[in-house]
Amino acid sequence: MTAAIKAVGLRKVYGSFIAVDDTSFDVERGEIFGLLGPNGAGKTTTISMLVGLIPPTSGDAYVDGHSVKREPTEVRRRVGLLPENPGFYENLTARENLMLTAKLNDVPNPEERIEELIGRVGLSGWLDVEVGKFSRGMKQRLGIADALIKGPSVLIFDEPTAGVDPKGAEEMLEIISSLAKEEKITVLMSSHLLHQVERICDRIAVMNKGRIIAEGPLERLTGGRYILELEVDGDLNTIAKKLQLLGRVRLEGRRIVVEAMRDMRKDAAQIVLEAGGIPLGMRFRRPSLAEIYRSILEAEVGT
Repeated sequence: MTAAIKAVGLRKVYGSFIAVDDTSFDVERGEIFGLLGPNGAGKTTTISMLVGLIPPTSGDAYVDGHSVKREPTEVRRRVGLLPENPGFYENLTARENLMLTAKLNDVPNPEERIEELIGRVGLSGWLDVEVGKFSRGMKQRLGIADALIKGPSVLIFDEPTAGVDPKGAEEMLEIISSLAKEEKITVLMSSHLLHQVERICDRIAVMNKGRIIAEGPLERLTGGRYILELEVDGDLNTIAKKLQLLGRVRLEGRRIVVEAMRDMRKDAAQIVLEAGGIPLGMRFRRPSLAEIYRSILEAEVGT
């Protein structure tokens, strides 16, 4: 089966600056794919190329098998985009804004489609209210409806919950998840909110300096690593130094955190005792996405 999104050696150069450098990845149909990276990593440039807004300097990308270089109009037909700051005419109502998008995309029965989408994103009752009166979260919801109005097979979200309150963000994540799982719409999502990416994404790619430096499901990105959080009574610096025999160690306040490739609970307790400390508590777990992300970027800096 053809991937919904396929990037092949994408490269974008502005003068002497390389914004995206030989980037390749696939996103399968119905998958939620997280694209992460620090500011300036090349995420937004990559998204702009994927939706046909800017041409790649070299390489290509395909949406449902259609080339962004040779068929940008066909690609734009198939992709719904929600940018970080969706632009609407603030003096027009939600209905009027969506009607403009519907007409631009030759959507049949636009009134019926608009009513359906407004209900899906939880804005029933606001359809005939000027968008200038909407909160940030409401505009993001309207942005999802706007992206969906042409019936795309692929949705791309750039910071979809930025500036949205926790309850609204939770509801938006539910909408995004249901679009992929129930309607098999492919979703590519770029976000700095790692706990949200961790919660709903099937696979994750980390970009830095224009390149993909890690990719895969969360379990694979852990690389078999484990985290042990220790609370001890004793000389923390001395104990932490001795625990380095087990793996990577850091101090977080009165807590010692050990990262290793195996279950080291028994050995850690023994080392604490031998160092003159008393174990008061320990928590053993897999690393979170935030910890994995930090480790990946730190390793990149060290290379």
